[in-house]
Amino acid sequence: MIRIAVALLLALPIVELWLMFRLAGALGFLPAVGLVIGTGLAGLMLARRQGLHALADVQLQLNEGKLPATSMADGALLLLAALLLIVPGVLTDVAGVLLLIPAVRKLAIFWALGKVRFGRTVQVVHGTWRTHTATTTPTTRETPQEIVERSIQQNP
Repeated sequence: MIRIAVALLLALPIVELWLMFRLAGALGFLPAVGLVIGTGLAGLMLARRQGLHALADVQLQLNEGKLPATSMADGALLLLAALLLIVPGVLTDVAGVLLLIPAVRKLAIFWALGKVRFGRTVQVVHGTWRTHTATTTPTTRETPQEIVERSIQQNP
């Protein structure tokens, strides 16, 4: 996995230069540079505005007593979009602009959630102890005393 990441990091500048030369050949040098700088500035303004909306969503969900995990992931992807737009290059600009689209961010969040390995869930409901994981069926055991309903999430 680390070898693939290193190979991608080494290949990215080469691909960016190749794309920039192709873009400069099609549009001309100054328009190509202006386009890369312009998309970076426009993307930063959009990311800032949408980032403020994501922050407001996190605060609203916290005030309602909800866990703002999705809003926090959305904000993290907006930060990644801004970083990709700051880095000069055609490929990173395209990736950054794509991450500014809310539907693309939601797809990225759902894809990432599918890759996460969830741990064991333990739940005690009125003296009954239930445990289960994503791959096993729930097991139930009685506890010696009545316990108030509580849910605990443990990640390995």
